[in-house]
Amino acid sequence: MLKKFLHLLTHNIGLKILAFIFAVALWLLVVNVEDPEITRSFTVPLTMENETVLTDAGKMYEMVGDTDSVRVSVTAKRSIVENLTASDFTAEVDFNDLTEDQMSGQEKLQVYINMLRYGNQVSISPAKKYVTVNIEDLETKNLTLGVSLTGTAASGYAAGETTAIPTSVQISGPKSLVDQITSAVAIADISGMDSDQVLNGTIHYYNKSGEEVDTDRLTVCDDKASVQVACNMVKEISLKATASGDPSSGYEVTGVSTDPAKVKVQGPQSVLKDMSSLTISGDALDVSDRYESFSKSLSIRSYLPEDLDLADGEEDEVKVTVTIEPYQERTISFNTDDITVTGLGSGLTAEFTDSDVSLKLALESRVADSISASDITVTADLSGYEAGTSEVTLQVSLPEGASLEEKASTEVEITSSSGSD
Repeated sequence: MLKKFLHLLTHNIGLKILAFIFAVALWLLVVNVEDPEITRSFTVPLTMENETVLTDAGKMYEMVGDTDSVRVSVTAKRSIVENLTASDFTAEVDFNDLTEDQMSGQEKLQVYINMLRYGNQVSISPAKKYVTVNIEDLETKNLTLGVSLTGTAASGYAAGETTAIPTSVQISGPKSLVDQITSAVAIADISGMDSDQVLNGTIHYYNKSGEEVDTDRLTVCDDKASVQVACNMVKEISLKATASGDPSSGYEVTGVSTDPAKVKVQGPQSVLKDMSSLTISGDALDVSDRYESFSKSLSIRSYLPEDLDLADGEEDEVKVTVTIEPYQERTISFNTDDITVTGLGSGLTAEFTDSDVSLKLALESRVADSISASDITVTADLSGYEAGTSEVTLQVSLPEGASLEEKASTEVEITSSSGSD
């Protein structure tokens, strides 16, 4: 029996070996046709390990080129590759690989690519991959938190004093990035505001050029803040101006005007509710010894009460024009019968030669059109005068706003009551 089996096994041994080899090759061909090797690429997120190696040394890193993933190629059977996803890989950078001499500047670190399954059945390329990191000092900065408002308050209202809570913020990160940031601002929307509000604000960071800085690589205390906003009343009031001092003799201030005549201001309702005008005065409008009109541009804000400010959009400049004009000249005829005689000696009588006397007056504009002889008192003091004809200087009493341009006099005839010379 054994001899028969050995005979069968060794009979035509060459053909049998050839058939075996052919069978194996056919099997391999079938397998490769049905499940060939293919290559596919995957994008794998980078994981940074042992970052405390840097932070413990007061350092911080930043990826050069903002790389946060790597691209790997995988070669394996189609049945395997088609079941793979990026989550089947890990791509790790280990900061334990750094030496003391590599703790500053740009350094290349190896990326370790690992398979979570099919490890022995997969070929990964490139075999080694590197990323570049920039290592620099870790810096911390405190910034006062400012406030910026967007939107428009309800009609008749405006935002007043603002307060950010917290009043300051702290940021930490790579020195080159932290040094760029010069201000922190909480932005809040006041649309429709008609009363004091506490609003939610978002914190933004800016460089010295006013450009916003991306804080993804920074550690910030928070990206939110509360913003307290006082609601001010907005009111239109009149502008008035008054001059100080006295102009040159014979001249007067006949008018003081402002351009604009009105302005909108804002402030607490308790201050504004009873306010209807703002007066501009002081040394800026001093007319002492002046005889010509003049104009000056002044700051409205400098005359506002402490709690008030100009409403948004209002110009801070007001043009004040002071008009100076000479007194008006006018001659009034005064009836000599109305002259009051005083000091006439005993036994003497006096009679004025002319029926009237001319009074040459300089008049301020406020009385120029209204003054008349009835507003004037004229007195002739004849103390010491004797009988005969004499020229007497008259004493003239005028209302406020009028003055005598020239002395007034008239001729008087004095006679003795006994008829003697």
